[in-house]
Amino acid sequence: EIFITMKKIILGIFMMIFPFLGFAQITEGFEGATFPPTTPGNWIVLDNGVGTTVSWTETTDPTRVNTGLKAAIMDRENVGAGNTSIDWLISPQITVGANSQLRFFTRQTLTGNNGSTYEIRVSTNATQNNLAAYAPVQNWTETTLNATFNIYEEKIVSLAAYPAGTQLYIAFVKSNTQPAGATTGDRWLIDDVKVVQQCLDPTILTVGAITPTTASLGWTNNGTATSWEVEVVPAASAPTGVGVPAPTNPFVVGPLIPGTAYKYYVRANCGSGNFSQWVGP
Repeated sequence: EIFITMKKIILGIFMMIFPFLGFAQITEGFEGATFPPTTPGNWIVLDNGVGTTVSWTETTDPTRVNTGLKAAIMDRENVGAGNTSIDWLISPQITVGANSQLRFFTRQTLTGNNGSTYEIRVSTNATQNNLAAYAPVQNWTETTLNATFNIYEEKIVSLAAYPAGTQLYIAFVKSNTQPAGATTGDRWLIDDVKVVQQCLDPTILTVGAITPTTASLGWTNNGTATSWEVEVVPAASAPTGVGVPAPTNPFVVGPLIPGTAYKYYVRANCGSGNFSQWVGP
C-alpha cells in the first residue's frame, strides 16, 4: 500500500512538471522527403481559393536556399485583375515556454515593391485549419521585409505575450492583390524556422583592469547563457556585427594598440544559433 501510494505521488509530481519539460518547439529547415513537412508534426498548406494553381512548396534551387538543400517558397501567380490571393503555410501545434520567440530566415526575388504583404499569424484554437481563429502578430511589406531583397535576413518575432504552456499554431501568410491583368507580387522564401526561448540581452557593460595592450570587459548576464561574443572596435568606427567568442565573464581582450580609444559590444550565446541582440557600446 505504501509502495502504491508512493507511485501515485511520484506520478502526480511528474504529471505536474511534464508540461514544463515537454514544451514542443519548432526546428524546421524543410529538408525532409515531403512537403509540407510531416515530422515531428504535420504542417499544412491552405489558401483562400484564389490562384490555386500555385501554393506553398519547396525549392531545391541552391541560389534560393539559406542552409541545407531546401527552403519553403510561395511563388507568384497571375490571379486576375482585382483579385486577392492569400496563401497559408501553417506549423504543427507547439507549446510555448517563457519568453518564446519565432526566428526564421527570409528573402524575396524581385527588386522594388510589387505589392505583396507578409504576415505571421498565430492561433490558440484547437483546430489547425480554422483560419478565422488566427490573429496577426507581425507583418511586412516587400520594402520592409529585407534590407536587400535577395539576401536572406533573420526575422525575430516575440511570442512573449503568450504565457508558458500556451498551445499555438503559427502561420506564414502571403497576400497579394493584383490590380490589372499583369502578374504582380513577389516570391516569399523561408528557411531555418525555429521557436526558442529568448536569449536575454546582457546589460551594465563595464571595463575593469586596463593595461597598455589589454582590457578586462564585464557585463550583467540576465539569462542562462554561459558564453558570449564580444566585438571591440576603435571609438570612431562602426561595429561590424562580427565578434569573437567570449567564454568567460569578465573577458580579457587584446592585443590592443596603446594610446588608442576603443568601444565594445557584447551579445549572449544561448546555443544552437540562438543569440541575444548586440548591446553597447
